[in-house]
Amino acid sequence: MSWDYINIGSSPHSETCAQLGSENYYERATEECQKFAEQIVRHYPPPPYARVRTKWFDHDFGSYAEVVVLYHEDDEKATQYAYMVENDPKNVLQFWDSVTVQE
Repeated sequence: MSWDYINIGSSPHSETCAQLGSENYYERATEECQKFAEQIVRHYPPPPYARVRTKWFDHDFGSYAEVVVLYHEDDEKATQYAYMVENDPKNVLQFWDSVTVQE
């Protein structure tokens, strides 16, 4: 089995997020991605062979972070899960949820 991933984003789609190059970007991005990953797992618990993680990517202006869904390509449930999270059928990834806002 080999792993693949789908990028979900660094924060909910309609929220502002830490910008690469801004002050304390790495700390803020790490915290935002961790909270976003936790929100995703609360609403969409992953099956075996799927994980919600922060991944760092290289860019001309430095490294930036995004939440990704890692999944085994050969596992149908894990693959379906990754695409389901990307599509957000519950529409719960557009804004921070009430649990995250209270933290």
